[in-house]
Amino acid sequence: MILSERALILKKTKLFGEASLDKLAPLAEALTERTLQDQEAVFPDSGRCGNLVVLARGAVCRTEEGKSFTLGEGDCLGEFALFDETVPRPKAKADGEAVVFVIDGNMAMEFIVEESSVAENFIRSLVRKIRSTD
Repeated sequence: MILSERALILKKTKLFGEASLDKLAPLAEALTERTLQDQEAVFPDSGRCGNLVVLARGAVCRTEEGKSFTLGEGDCLGEFALFDETVPRPKAKADGEAVVFVIDGNMAMEFIVEESSVAENFIRSLVRKIRSTD
């Protein structure tokens, strides 16, 4: 996928939607794009993974405490791990073929700190996730 396409996909997400394309370009350039096959895990089974994952295309099924959730394009995984390395990686697998953007955790944190609108969206996202687990 070309750089401008990556930046446009990031711009369509709730998390990064308020940021300008100029600001998103370095993030889009640095991220790793992965194509997942059906039932392939989003995160590795072992080791720490403090990266932020954005679902660019397709769907992912996340399992948490026996409940399954389907995530779609623009949804993110791994937000809690950016702030707390003891948080377990989400258990998530591709539901059919999916494309994800993997953003280095340190770079994601720097971007959040620099862009107040992204920080606000990030906080809203975390609050929604916390409420949904209650």
